[in-house]
Amino acid sequence: MEVETKLVPPSGFSMPGLLDVVVGTRPTGGGVGPAEPVRLVARYFDTDDLALARSSITLRYRSDPSGGRWTVKLPARSRKSHHLARREVDVDGPETDVPRALLGLLTAQLRGRTPTVVATLVTSRVTQRLTTSDGAGLVEVAVDHVCGTRTDGPVLEFDEVEVEQLDGFGAKRARRAMVTALRSAGCRRGSQVPKLMRVLGTDQLGPPDVVVPTLPPEPTVHEAVGHAMARSLDQLLFHDPRIRLGGDEEDLHQFRVAVRRLRSDLRTFVDVLDVLDRPSAAALARELGWLADATSARRDLDVLRARLVAAKNEVSPLDTKALEKLVDRCDLQAEQAGAMVLEALESRRYVDLLDALVKSVAGLADPDRPGAGEVTDKDHLRAMVRRRWKKLDRHIAHLERDPSPAVLHRTRIVAKRCRAALGAARPILGSRSKKLERDLGGLQDVLGDVHDCEVAQEWLRLAAKEQWSTALVAGQLVAGLRAEEERGWNDWPEAWKRVEHRRRRRR
Repeated sequence: MEVETKLVPPSGFSMPGLLDVVVGTRPTGGGVGPAEPVRLVARYFDTDDLALARSSITLRYRSDPSGGRWTVKLPARSRKSHHLARREVDVDGPETDVPRALLGLLTAQLRGRTPTVVATLVTSRVTQRLTTSDGAGLVEVAVDHVCGTRTDGPVLEFDEVEVEQLDGFGAKRARRAMVTALRSAGCRRGSQVPKLMRVLGTDQLGPPDVVVPTLPPEPTVHEAVGHAMARSLDQLLFHDPRIRLGGDEEDLHQFRVAVRRLRSDLRTFVDVLDVLDRPSAAALARELGWLADATSARRDLDVLRARLVAAKNEVSPLDTKALEKLVDRCDLQAEQAGAMVLEALESRRYVDLLDALVKSVAGLADPDRPGAGEVTDKDHLRAMVRRRWKKLDRHIAHLERDPSPAVLHRTRIVAKRCRAALGAARPILGSRSKKLERDLGGLQDVLGDVHDCEVAQEWLRLAAKEQWSTALVAGQLVAGLRAEEERGWNDWPEAWKRVEHRRRRRR
């Protein structure tokens, strides 16, 4: 993750000494590298409507005296006003063509559009780096003079100082100390945006394809539902490229949460989605169901692997090798399931689904759409949420009579949909519904743990049958999972009671 603070230097600016500034970060043997002047030429690529820039993503080919390289920079989820944090992905390739790997990485943002050159930036840069005694980097300061040219002609020149936080111990403190010193030397805090955005003009870029609107104090039903769907779609688009990079398993989890909420909202609030008729909403929900199914196996294996790794502290040292075989088996299947996820994300079917979702969510946010001025009765929204509650009540009653794994799994899904409906309607229902949503989350977690135990036991039994050397440790793990599952069965009625108690208090 690249973390940097951008500053605007005064006229006649002179760089203060790094070692004099960063107090307490110079171990014996550490030091400052020589100031290195370099000329950088970067060509930035985007769609005709600047879809990448509007999403704060940059795609460039930059050359220097040592060669050239393609780079994509993805923004961090949490954007701070005092620094710029981005994930950087570098790929080698000829300057003439954008590498297919980067085009694939940006599938969700490009959606079939071909990026072309939108600006060229020539930067004269002088850099200095502070290191620790073992050579680890603390902070790098770059003083830049930038000449940026847009393809439509305008040229912009500006000076900028970048203070980049490196990976060594104490790097964050070093960056902050350096920024403070530069402010004292006359630099002022600049806009924490990429250089390209300054050249393109941040005030002319326009909004991203998906805008999560700020809700007024008393939103309409359309505004509340539109906000919920935009938030979920924005979450899906954010995590898409990170899944392709093979990153944290949490990216796939959050991606699936967004898919599930979108699907639930399409079904729950179809009556107020005036930009979609019922058949269109149902078709989108089915496609989201396909996407959920295509990503479920990998998610289940991620959860299973975490259980297997945690079991290393519980089994006998004599069984460690057998447990490692189970982990290897899980990793192999997870790799295969991951390939299925990527196959789905690289398909035309997925791109078409994203296009339809983006158009629908943008339509909900359009104040000039037909019917935008109509007021939907808030009681109607409450009735839609009540329908979700009635379905959950029926499933809970069924679960009490017939607690089979299939009934349990279905009840868990219905609980998720009820929770999603509450979350979308919270701006209308009031802040008290947030606590009810939290209690529903508790019920969902208990039911989810029981379901995960069922899935893990089935997997372990099959593994023991196919790999006899793992049978003993698999049996031990199954016994532990059965005990955990039983605790879940004992706990879920109490979790449901908390939900019911909260519901009665709201009435």
